[in-house]
Amino acid sequence: MQANPSIILSTPISNTPPATPTVCGKPSPNEISPLSDCIGKIANVSHVTANSRRSYVPSCHFTATHTFTPTVIHTISKHLAKCILHTHAIVSPLEHEQEILGSEAETMKSMVTSINWIFTKAIKSALFTDQEITHSFALVEKILQTHIAQFTSANPDGMEPEISKEKDNSDHFVLSTKNYGTVLICAFIISTKYLRDHPYTNRAWSDLFNIPNGVLQHSELIICHLLGFDVSVSLSVLERHFGQLVSICRA
Repeated sequence: MQANPSIILSTPISNTPPATPTVCGKPSPNEISPLSDCIGKIANVSHVTANSRRSYVPSCHFTATHTFTPTVIHTISKHLAKCILHTHAIVSPLEHEQEILGSEAETMKSMVTSINWIFTKAIKSALFTDQEITHSFALVEKILQTHIAQFTSANPDGMEPEISKEKDNSDHFVLSTKNYGTVLICAFIISTKYLRDHPYTNRAWSDLFNIPNGVLQHSELIICHLLGFDVSVSLSVLERHFGQLVSICRA
């Protein structure tokens, strides 16, 4: 079963009832302009910088290199797919059981392919350095870990909470197997806003992946709220991940 990029890249990351889901067709290569062509589109970084740059860990601790091989990106994709499935099984056990239906290996393979596609496109278009790749990778892990921690704190019995139809749940982060692509893109957006003096705009990312800009803006804000606007990654975590990925390159 091949994952549909148009679904995983356009499904909002809130638990708003998907009565009329937004579906964007996968753009052809000829329709995609590299983010490097959007130099004039300087990002509005108000979501991130106000509360997080004061805890910024300078990326210059590492040299700005572009050496990560496709094997490294595939390794990252496999690891994140496992983390996403694990998180989904914890926070949405009923939905997870219904969607997987004994085909976890097939689902895993499909997710790895999709994540690899997203990572590769983002890296090439935004000219990511190895260090920015590492930060984005670590930030996705932090998002998932925070999601699990908040869920288990609010639901000590481990039961999946019912979504109230009367309450507005549109600003609550809810991971699913249909929106992890949106989570990845938001991690890229937040990481570049955090690490670069001149990051690309959400509109540039929207054009690259053919995602509605409103979905990106809203999803980014939800993730920032989930993290308490602390989008930093500790130096020890960055060094550990970076060292592991570099060792794969040299293997």
